[in-house]
Amino acid sequence: MPRLLRAVADLIERIGDDIEVLDMAMHTDDHPDGVWTAMNIYYRRGAPRRPRPQFGDH
Repeated sequence: MPRLLRAVADLIERIGDDIEVLDMAMHTDDHPDGVWTAMNIYYRRGAPRRPRPQFGDH
């Protein structure tokens, strides 16, 4: 699981700051060689750039 989440974070970072993540969904599928975990990310480009919130901000 941690490897999947790191890969997703790296992908979002490579896509760029001009996206807005609309939804994320994680799911597992049973395959003959075991359970596969996958994550879908739904986003749109061209989102206005907003300052990143500081930890603890609401």
